[in-house]
Amino acid sequence: MAAGIEKEEQADFLCAENCQKAQGNFFSRPLPAEEIEFLFYQFGNVLVNTCTFCG
Repeated sequence: MAAGIEKEEQADFLCAENCQKAQGNFFSRPLPAEEIEFLFYQFGNVLVNTCTFCG
């Protein structure tokens, strides 16, 4: 798991290195717990199990 991703270039590098899990402000600002529940409901496992920033 890569952490602290803030720029598209960082996400692109991780994709090139086959990194499948990453987190950081590039993807989402920090959220309160009640907003996270909605986020997972809306996007489901896409956020957890795939490289959503690739390609």
